[in-house]
Amino acid sequence: MESNDEAVTAAIESYASQLATEPTEWSPPRLFDLADVADRQELLTLLSSGQVRQVRDESSSFAEELAGLDRPGRRGEGDSAVDPDRGNAEGRLSHGVWVWFPWSRDVVRVPRRSDLLRLRSDRNRFLITSSEQERLSNASIAVAGLSVGSSVVDALVMTGIGDRYLLGDMDVLAVTNLNRVRAGVVDVGESKVSLIAKRVSELDPYIEQVHVHEPIGCEALRRHNDPRPFDLIVDEVDDIAAKLSIRRFAEERGIPVIMATDVADKAFIDIERYDLGEGMPFHGQIAADRLQAIERGEVDARSAAMTVIDEFIGPDQLSLRAVESLRSIGQELVTWPQLGKTAMLAGAAVAHYVTAILLGERVSGRYMLGW
Repeated sequence: MESNDEAVTAAIESYASQLATEPTEWSPPRLFDLADVADRQELLTLLSSGQVRQVRDESSSFAEELAGLDRPGRRGEGDSAVDPDRGNAEGRLSHGVWVWFPWSRDVVRVPRRSDLLRLRSDRNRFLITSSEQERLSNASIAVAGLSVGSSVVDALVMTGIGDRYLLGDMDVLAVTNLNRVRAGVVDVGESKVSLIAKRVSELDPYIEQVHVHEPIGCEALRRHNDPRPFDLIVDEVDDIAAKLSIRRFAEERGIPVIMATDVADKAFIDIERYDLGEGMPFHGQIAADRLQAIERGEVDARSAAMTVIDEFIGPDQLSLRAVESLRSIGQELVTWPQLGKTAMLAGAAVAHYVTAILLGERVSGRYMLGW
């Protein structure tokens, strides 16, 4: 008779083998417009396939909310005209679209794109005007690095910024990432790109996504910049040489770059306006010969970190604990020390300055936040 340990191990292996055939990584959500006969038939086929875990239809709720946007003083009064399931069978089919999320195996009814944006950005109104929201929602943004970058993406998408995202990161989620990436132990081992991509699609399935699972630099950005150029690049990679490569591309194409550097309780936001003719990587604060040595791979990770402290951030801007932590990289610490609360602060700050740039403000230089 096999032991309990052997039985548990066999059961786990069998279950893992079964799950391996099911999609868990992000893949593009499928949208079905039931006003289209082909889409209607395809959805019926999917629903009868046994793949669907659940079907959610909150169309009455979002229809009522949409009607309420046009009559704020009368919200919640109840009007049959806002109920898509009352009286008109064809109307029930055409109201909104149905979305298939392959990774969760859910089918969900959502408002049409313009209606979804109106609902998602309703609380932004007057703080952001309708014309400004339209400009923000039509932006193409590249985010390189998805640790602190994940907080950036969250803040941008929740604000209604961007309808096209390049998400770039070569790593999978590790347990040590859980202090600053909104995820759980069930997500460990999944690629960071897939993890963040699912969050984006579940918030707005209309957003176009481009994914890069390799080091982000000039070549990767060139491949995906056309036919629709990036309006802005957010740099959250750790590697200094990759940061330089991103800036070479940005200078070549005239694209602004924003970088958030979170150190201890402070977040430094650096904005380089290559779209305005500013052409000095890191604002010219790191010597050119030092940058060239980093690009050639002649500087190790610890020395590069010291360059960032001494020439770019400046030790006088940091607490003693922060300086000691950074100087321990490669000795007592594996990599850059980070706090989740500062990463969230950095994400919100980047979204603020992205908004300013996309709306035409001439912000540039360095901004510091923290305690």
